[in-house]
Amino acid sequence: SGINQAFSRNQPAATVPQFHLNATQRTAITTALRAKETEPSLAAHVYREMRLFNCTACHDRKDLGGPNPKRDALFLSCDKEDLAARYAGAVRVELARQLGLIDEGCFRFCWIVDYPMFERDEESGAIGFSHNPFSMPQGGLEALETMDPLDILAWQYDIVCNGVELSSGAIRNHRLDVMIKAFEIAGYDKTEVETRFGALYQAFQYGAPPHGGIAPGIDRIVMLLADEPNIREIIMFPFNQTAQDLMMGAPAPASPKHLKELSLRLDLPKKTAAVKENDESPEESSG
Repeated sequence: SGINQAFSRNQPAATVPQFHLNATQRTAITTALRAKETEPSLAAHVYREMRLFNCTACHDRKDLGGPNPKRDALFLSCDKEDLAARYAGAVRVELARQLGLIDEGCFRFCWIVDYPMFERDEESGAIGFSHNPFSMPQGGLEALETMDPLDILAWQYDIVCNGVELSSGAIRNHRLDVMIKAFEIAGYDKTEVETRFGALYQAFQYGAPPHGGIAPGIDRIVMLLADEPNIREIIMFPFNQTAQDLMMGAPAPASPKHLKELSLRLDLPKKTAAVKENDESPEESSG
């Protein structure tokens, strides 16, 4: 396979900054890359060096088999499941690019289905919606009443082309009893649902047919057609990575007059540098 192309020992480590890791994490990866222990020692070494980091490691192995064992690589992605998958996916795409395994000039589509309806918050431990709270759960009301919430799937779907999500959609939860029960599992009582989602709550009392939809991302489609790796290249007024629109100079500071009209008061972090005597104090400048 293409993975058997020879790499220098420093080449995988050189690609690490593309995966947005800090210096400590890259050090752990480099350490694992250069380890030369046998299999049990390697496992212990990688666990010791990398268990606290979001990182991906590779280590040359002679006992993996294949057409050229000396050029095979073992990749380990160590973190919580979703983050580990994200880093492993980034390595997979980067290796495919470097090894010329990606077919150029073609568009390959796939549907992503069977999304989980609920997920557990890692900090609070509470059950919440994983994606679209207004989608219909697979199995309807019976599933909500009898199944473990974390095992319930939703009628949600995405269409992906060349690894880029183009459209996202779902079958709408059009039954009021199902919506109330789904939100109850996520920690919302009936009164809160009626208050926060009054339009849907009232509409469903009159009855609604089963319906669904999908929302295509035109900008992402254009990005693929233009063969641009960055979506900002095809947007007329793109934001930079700090959510600034450099063409429009936005966001811009609000004047005290405008803040007063909206009954807003700024509570900005205090400046670390000493304020000059002739400068206005934060309280004075905020009106």
